[in-house]
Amino acid sequence: MSNWLEKQVAARIERQQLLAVDNPPLLWAIVDESVLWRLVGGEEIMRDQLAALIEAAAVNHVTVQVVPKERAGTAGLSGPFVIATMDGEPDAIYLDDAAEGRVASNSSEITEILNWYDAIRADALPAQASVDLISKVRQDRWMRL
Repeated sequence: MSNWLEKQVAARIERQQLLAVDNPPLLWAIVDESVLWRLVGGEEIMRDQLAALIEAAAVNHVTVQVVPKERAGTAGLSGPFVIATMDGEPDAIYLDDAAEGRVASNSSEITEILNWYDAIRADALPAQASVDLISKVRQDRWMRL
């Protein structure tokens, strides 16, 4: 494994461990249904990834929602972003794209992204329906060995 890849894996594992600490942060993930169907890394990896989503969604401080494929294009298709909210602090927003990531800095951009988030959540299935869909896709698409 390359040094860069090892660093990426280590960073991902460290971020995941944040969800297992006392008083963990709230995580609210919204994904497009297409990512549940797209083969990345092989069938076994897809089965494991979807199982991990289902398992994570069972924890009180984690919510997973899916935007179903029947919805028209949403604001979320413009790229991934992370909203970090802390009591008494202004929201911080991290935007990511293929070349680099950056932190949104001006208030009008932050307001626009918060509005995108609300629009995406409005398009997404409720949490339990999302978990049911993830389970169905896992069974129908990735369990055929």
